Amino acid sequence: MPPTPFCPNCRSAAVNWVELSGNAVVYSFAVVHGFPGLPDLTLVPAVLDLPDAPGARLVSNIIDVAPADVTIRMAVRVDFSPITGGWLLPVFRAMATKSDKE
Repeated sequence: MPPTPFCPNCRSAAVNWVELSGNAVVYSFAVVHGFPGLPDLTLVPAVLDLPDAPGARLVSNIIDVAPADVTIRMAVRVDFSPITGGWLLPVFRAMATKSDKE
């Protein structure tokens, strides 16, 4: 749900922005392959649960992981990719697991 000037549950206007940890969990995802003949492009858009904001979900891309390695309930962390005009695009990367650290 996008931010609103009021609480979606009780309609109170006493709402505050809170800083989140940047952690998320994959709720759903797709693998989008580029059109044949064009430069190689594969995207993994995902719907992400935000544990710090129960009930909130965000749609973003998962990057730097093979599409076959993305799973439901996979832990990811936000990163910011620069785009035009000085803007930053939130993207997500897989969080390291214990076996990755060993």
